[in-house]
Amino acid sequence: MRRATFILGFIMVLSSALAAQQAAPAREIKMTAKKYEFTPAEIRVKQGERVRLLITATDRDHGLEIKELGIKVRLKEGKETPVEFTADKPGEYEFKCSVRCGWRHGSMKGKLIVEPAGSSKVSVPKCLDCPQPEYSPEARKAGLQGTVVLWVDLDDEGRVRDVQVAKGLGMGLDEQAVRAVQRWRYKPAERDGKPVPAYMTLEVTFRIEQDAAPLSR
Repeated sequence: MRRATFILGFIMVLSSALAAQQAAPAREIKMTAKKYEFTPAEIRVKQGERVRLLITATDRDHGLEIKELGIKVRLKEGKETPVEFTADKPGEYEFKCSVRCGWRHGSMKGKLIVEPAGSSKVSVPKCLDCPQPEYSPEARKAGLQGTVVLWVDLDDEGRVRDVQVAKGLGMGLDEQAVRAVQRWRYKPAERDGKPVPAYMTLEVTFRIEQDAAPLSR
């Protein structure tokens, strides 16, 4: 009988060196735009981090402008629009809708916060309730093994806000990893003794072990 085992690996991105951030794949953040709001309305990234916003306008065409970063794009209704950039300078940057969408158009704004790469150290979130993912039937049947790499976004209470697949395996294992991690609960990351939001890469490794055959009599 073959049984599945799971190996979990954590890589904190908040305290990574600037060079490591630049070498890492772009962090993907899903957003929506509708009258008269962006969701999320506040985005936190690290200086030097490569970021890819994936924005879907849900009710009509909108726009996204971050003047200081030279970004201005039109967001077509129902289409996911990628916006990629590197957050070079720390600070707070306003983003807003650049396509007039109604009488409250001017209030459709949000905030991009770029934290300094050398900011005070952030502790690693500690997993408090993290049930293992299940092996998908098709992956088990095919004997598929390997590692799913996830981007995990945590709030300041240790709850999982978002999970994205950075590198997948297929055959249902990506979905199983995401489904499991979405239910996990953490002790939040801390900076200077205070709980803070955090994001990290999480490696979920799937292995199938062959049990020893019973002795013949």
